[in-house]
Amino acid sequence: RARGTPRPTEAPHRRLAAFANRASARCADGEPLSAAVCLEPVLFPQWVAAMVAVAEQSGRPNEILGHIRSELDDEARLAARFRLPRVYLRVAAALAALLLSSGTLVSGGVLPWLRGVLTVYLPALAVLQAMVWTGRAFVRHPSMRDLRESLIALVPGAGALQRERGLLRFARSIRALNRAGRSVPEAFALAVPVAAQRPLVAGLERGAAALIQGASLAQAFQATGLFDGHLVRLVAEGERTGRVDQIVSGLCQEQERRVATAQRTTFYVIWGALIALSLLVIGAGAVGGL
Repeated sequence: RARGTPRPTEAPHRRLAAFANRASARCADGEPLSAAVCLEPVLFPQWVAAMVAVAEQSGRPNEILGHIRSELDDEARLAARFRLPRVYLRVAAALAALLLSSGTLVSGGVLPWLRGVLTVYLPALAVLQAMVWTGRAFVRHPSMRDLRESLIALVPGAGALQRERGLLRFARSIRALNRAGRSVPEAFALAVPVAAQRPLVAGLERGAAALIQGASLAQAFQATGLFDGHLVRLVAEGERTGRVDQIVSGLCQEQERRVATAQRTTFYVIWGALIALSLLVIGAGAVGGL
């Protein structure tokens, strides 16, 4: 590497540094940080700007920014588990070892299996990786956000994870705003944008409208159509005790549990699909069917 040549991982840091300079200039002119973040849709998802706005309105930046960092870290860790070359090579090695140990590969012949791996498996891996890179670049553009969300919703487990994360951000935002002295209807309405996804935002707006019309908090949650009976009963029970903070904290804990469950489900479903696909290709090669 020539002296002064930037490392590949330095590019995102340069973009963030440039954003920091632009944001500093805007904030110096009196603009809120959330407005500066909102103007960088390629760098930050829509929900990040909404969460920054909640941090400004609640006066609890450390709490909210900690939640933002936690969610981004979770997304990065989950994505790292499914880097295609790493996943497929590991699955191929594991299944080849299994076939060798069972004698299937030996009795069927090594050459047919190798031919299948070289002519089908590795090319399929290369094509799939190219499709992932192309698709990622295509849907990264802000104008394609709705399409990206629709595609994610079609992946078993991933759609539920996306939904539960949006509702968790909403619950955490209500908690921060309420602790800052905002009324429940006001906190509810201010927290709606953090859900980011159109179906979630539409449902939460129905709940905010119900609160403005005088509905109870439990009725508002029910009006959204997004929370099941268990969560609605949890909110109703909290309302009877008069502890709003306790209600929202319990809701946050329940959503955190659901997000963790959705993450595990997504992991197992995708890994299961990859193993099944690899077993199909390698097993067919092992019996000389390719």
